[in-house]
Amino acid sequence: GPLDAAFARARGLNFILRLVFGLMSRKIMRLAKKRDVTYSFLFVRPDGAQLAEIGELLKSERIRPVIDKVFPFEQAKEALEYLAQGRAKGKVVVKIK
Repeated sequence: GPLDAAFARARGLNFILRLVFGLMSRKIMRLAKKRDVTYSFLFVRPDGAQLAEIGELLKSERIRPVIDKVFPFEQAKEALEYLAQGRAKGKVVVKIK
């Protein structure tokens, strides 16, 4: 999803960027409110502690990935072609087993 104003605030960015990010996330914020859920942009770093925390959030189902399509490993080329179209509405998964 898009960057949001909270992300800009947490990074200490200026008012203009907070405003721009707020405008960018306006639609998704409205949709989240309508569904009685919250949205926040998550910036992932190569940090073991952060990855462990994300793992716990996934395990407790506080966050759920949106999966668009699942391809068997034999169709990995088709999965990449599907991604190249730019129409995926979530994660595209290539199943190994």
